Formats: sequence, C-alpha cells, structure tokens
Amino acid sequence: PEMSGVVVTNVERSGVAARLGIRPGDVILEVGETPIRSVEDFTKAMENTSKDKGVRLMIASGGVTRYLFFK
Repeated sequence: PEMSGVVVTNVERSGVAARLGIRPGDVILEVGETPIRSVEDFTKAMENTSKDKGVRLMIASGGVTRYLFFK
C-alpha cells in the first residue's frame, strides 16, 4: 500500500525522539489526527499541538505502524 509521511533522517541521542525509540528511516504518518505529507505539515501540526496535553504520533517503522505519546 502507498504510504505518505515524513522520513526521519536524524535523531539527537539525548532528544525526545531517541527516548521514544524513533530512529532514522522511520516515517511519521500523523501528529494527533493530522495526516503528515510534508515537512511543512509536520511543522504546522507540531506548532498547533498542546504540549500540556501531550502529543500522539503515528509512526511506521520496520513494516509496523505504532502510536507514540509524549508530553
């Protein structure tokens, strides 16, 4: 099936993404319930999230789709 998202190219070792287990090559498909099709989509979606309530990401990694949640 065709997939649309943003490919992770770099992860800071001490950053939130690394702590969540996100790795280069993973694909970010959604932020909250917003589909991600470009870096601009990702940036806007992250800017519009409430960090107090947390953020849910849908990630494709190694043929598996999973949800991650962080505050």
